[in-house]
Amino acid sequence: MREILFRAKTVKNVHWIWGDLFHAGTEPSDGEFAISYWDDEDGWMNENVQPGTIGQFTGLTDKNGKRIFEGDIVECVSWNEYFSKDGKPMEPFRRKMFVDYRKGGFKMVEPMPEPMKDNEWDIICNGDIVIIGNIYDDPQLIDMKRLG
Repeated sequence: MREILFRAKTVKNVHWIWGDLFHAGTEPSDGEFAISYWDDEDGWMNENVQPGTIGQFTGLTDKNGKRIFEGDIVECVSWNEYFSKDGKPMEPFRRKMFVDYRKGGFKMVEPMPEPMKDNEWDIICNGDIVIIGNIYDDPQLIDMKRLG
């Protein structure tokens, strides 16, 4: 069985919480959400969250065992580091990408300048992916101009 988990920033204190996501409004169209989570001192808690910061756990962890969530910025060695035009190995370089849900699955997305399309890769457990931040707290880590 896979773990279903969400994280988001709270409306009141603007800190991160993790738990079960549910619709908190009076109407489905009002866009209010909350997360229910366990607090060791107070038991089960519910807090309203900022909808724009909601991210789902991908089911995978980075090389340090940290859970990878939608919205995380990750870094890994480029997949094409071993290919070159002259037959000599290229110097390895690291790519920074953000995690997003696209085309029915979680992808690592590298924003590209217009008119090119963003590069997208399935998240794979290659032992090299490391979380370096997220698009909400650390947007300076990646070129986010194309995100809307």
